Amino acid sequence: MRADEASGQQFYLTGSVLGSSKSIAISRETFTEVAEAHAFYVNVILLEEKYDTLVENYYEFERELIEIAARHMLFEITDEVFFGQTSLINRRLLNLLSAAKMYIDHTRKQLIAMFGRKSNLVASISEKSETVKAINTGYFLLEQIRNYSQHAGYAVEDFSVGASSTRTNDKVLSYYDLRARINIDSIIGDPRIDRSLRDKTSEIQGRDAKDLIRDGIDGVSEVHQHLRDGIDLHLTARRDVLHAALALYQNQEPRYANESPILVRKENSTTTFHRYISKDIIHRLENYRRKNKQLRGLTNRRVIS
Repeated sequence: MRADEASGQQFYLTGSVLGSSKSIAISRETFTEVAEAHAFYVNVILLEEKYDTLVENYYEFERELIEIAARHMLFEITDEVFFGQTSLINRRLLNLLSAAKMYIDHTRKQLIAMFGRKSNLVASISEKSETVKAINTGYFLLEQIRNYSQHAGYAVEDFSVGASSTRTNDKVLSYYDLRARINIDSIIGDPRIDRSLRDKTSEIQGRDAKDLIRDGIDGVSEVHQHLRDGIDLHLTARRDVLHAALALYQNQEPRYANESPILVRKENSTTTFHRYISKDIIHRLENYRRKNKQLRGLTNRRVIS
C-alpha cells in the first residue's frame, strides 16, 4: 500500500463532464506538480489582469481627451462646460493613477507570494523600477500626482484646445489638439510629496500633461516587460506540466479527447481539493499578452481621424 493511501489521501484526474465517471489515479508527486503549475498560471494571469486594467484606464483617459478636443472643434464652449471638462479630465486621470498604483503595489506583493521576498526576480523588478524612475520623469510623476490627488487636489489645473492649419491639395486643413497643464507648483509645495520632485520641476513645467502621462505609461510598460521576461524563465516548465496532465487524461480513449479533467485530492473519501485543468488557462494568458504588447513608445504616437 502506498504511503498516501495509508494516510487516507488519494489523488485523481477525473472527468468534468456530467455523466463522465472515468478517473485516473495519480501519485502525490504528480498531484503536487500539477497543482503548483496551475496556481502559478493563475497568479501570472492575475498580474496580466492588473496590467490590463491599467491599460484600459489609460485608453479611457486618451479617449476622453480626443472627445473633448472634438467638441471644441464643433461647438461653442461655455465656461460652465469648460470647467466640467477640466473636472472630467482629472477624474479620468485619477482613475488611471489609481490603476497604476494598484499595479505597482499588487505586483510586488504577488511576486513575493510566488517567489519569496528574497528571490532574484523580486529584487530585479525593484531595481528595474528604480532605474526607470531615475531616467523617466513621467514614471516618477505618476506616483507623486496620484498621492497629491488623493489628499490635496486635482493634478490638472486647466487645459486648452489649439488649432493649427496646413494646406493640402488646395485645401486648408485644421488640426485641433488638447494640451493640459499640471499644477506643478502646488504639487511640489505639498509637504507630503517626495522632495526630489523639486529637482525635476524644470523638466515638467511647460510640458503637455499628455506627454508626461504617456512617458509614465511607457515606464510602467518597460517594467512590465522586464517582469514578463523574468516570469517566462519559469513559465515554460509549468505549461508543459499542464499539457502533460491534459494528455494523460485525454489519451485514455477517444471519447475523452476534448474533455478537460478536474484535479482532485480526497482524504478519507472526502474531496479536500479540486481544480479545473484546461487549455483555457494557457490561452487566457496568451490572449492578454497578445492584446497588450504594443504599449511602448506612446509619446511618439498620435491619432488623426
